[in-house]
Amino acid sequence: MEMPEDKADLIYFSGNIYTMEGRDKNRVQAVAVKQDRIVFVGSKDKALDYKDNNTELFDLTNKTMLPGFIDPHIHHAFAGAFYFLTSVRADEDWNLPGVAHTSPVFNRQGYLSKLKEADVSLKDPDEWLIVYGYASYFHGKITKSDLEDISSARPIALFQRSGHEVFLNTKGLEELKFTKENTSGDPQIDFEQGRFVEAAALEKIFPAILPIILRGDNWQKALKHSLKYLHENGVTTVADMLAIDGFNSEQQRYFEEIIDARDVPLRTYMVAEPRIAYEKGGAEAAINFIDSLEKRSGNNLFYLKHVKMFVDGAFFAQLMRIKGGYTDGHQGEWITPVETLAGISKTFWSKGYPMHVHVNGDEGLDAILEIFEKLKSSFPKAGPRVTFHHLGYSRKDQLERIKSLNFCVSLLPYYLHALGDVYSKHGFPPENAQRISAAGSLIKKDIKISLHSDFPMAPSNPLYSAWCAVNRIGVLSGSQLAPEEKITVKQALRAITIDAAYTIGLENEIGSIKVGKKADFTILAENPFSVAPLNLKDIPIVGKVFNGKYFSLKE
Repeated sequence: MEMPEDKADLIYFSGNIYTMEGRDKNRVQAVAVKQDRIVFVGSKDKALDYKDNNTELFDLTNKTMLPGFIDPHIHHAFAGAFYFLTSVRADEDWNLPGVAHTSPVFNRQGYLSKLKEADVSLKDPDEWLIVYGYASYFHGKITKSDLEDISSARPIALFQRSGHEVFLNTKGLEELKFTKENTSGDPQIDFEQGRFVEAAALEKIFPAILPIILRGDNWQKALKHSLKYLHENGVTTVADMLAIDGFNSEQQRYFEEIIDARDVPLRTYMVAEPRIAYEKGGAEAAINFIDSLEKRSGNNLFYLKHVKMFVDGAFFAQLMRIKGGYTDGHQGEWITPVETLAGISKTFWSKGYPMHVHVNGDEGLDAILEIFEKLKSSFPKAGPRVTFHHLGYSRKDQLERIKSLNFCVSLLPYYLHALGDVYSKHGFPPENAQRISAAGSLIKKDIKISLHSDFPMAPSNPLYSAWCAVNRIGVLSGSQLAPEEKITVKQALRAITIDAAYTIGLENEIGSIKVGKKADFTILAENPFSVAPLNLKDIPIVGKVFNGKYFSLKE
């Protein structure tokens, strides 16, 4: 019998090893690894042919090994900033390392009391109070006047739970140099109320306030905390879906140095939005901007020649565009004008660039579907890979259109868990609120899905995302919401491994346990196919392999 020439550095065997190759979960006995690549997958006997005196044997015993977890949509920058904000919100405590959370607050008076406590806790009367987690459907309407009552002496910024809506008190407006004159004419700024939404929040507040939040060594500390959190949740690869947004040059340098360090056990792929370049210089400028980023790639940080686009507003803020509006009469927001979306889409569709489209409401989805349907008609050859991200609420009639375009969807299943109950009472008809994050209908249409966190919008814990999609439990009621939209454990695990790799165009490199792919694995204390689905999120993650190197995690 011919023996393999390349001997393995490490052989994993026994336990439960699921490759997630093919349509099934595919259980095997052993996996052999050489440096950062998989060299054998199959029986233990044949795996031992790859053993020599230097090969280490790893007995998994009763543990389960899966492909390394992938979160295909996070935001390192906002997640980093999160560590230095005062967090007062209404959903669960995520138990983030290095962050002290208050208990959830579900009413207006309680929320205002917490804001006052946070104000009193700051010793320097001139220090900014920057709070994250406000949600009107829990906390009632809070205005600039309420912030003045907290303090008129110190600057205050109140971030809505989505980050897409920000309120400033008078001192905050002054500190950031916003005036009635320089904000007039922008429909997404209400100067009198100190309110900035969507593009105004993302493009005007974030660049102005990030240097305040991340002053000194806060930036480095924050990123290291965030990387540690991702590592402990078994994440091996993430996609950051808003590259170099809101950074100054020094912050960008620190960001790249820390994320790209050789000792970071995490791979990050960056995707940038070209809208500002397009608005300033047209199609050529937009393409040049995306193309220019690739050279910044390094060891663990890579800039993809993919394109991020924004359609409508944030789901946590009820700013997405809903056909017919909301039950309370308010309307959502567009982040990008539809004409601009059409121009950017044509620019990159015609050149074959993969696209990632933030779209949350059914009216937003109608608009972007119409754009792509026209492009497919104008350019009949197969178009690039397009993924709709978030897709908080869609109608069933829209799914066939997604399927006919052969597009993918990356869902944020935490939306349903956190918001299904409260949106049934505020803004949505109950039957629509319960269909938030309709994974089951998408899979029935044979539309490929992945699951993401949009961290820090939700915990970047892929097992938790899987649990949300498998069980569909409302956080307030504890009841199942639209159980027909549940998916199986196998489907959910594919959505955080091989199908998540597909979302970012890397299914030939990562996402399953296959010869030639990166040796990235996540090791669990229990078998997710054997535990009760309700216990999926509670399975301890005890180990991780990244680029062939094993890391022991909590037992």
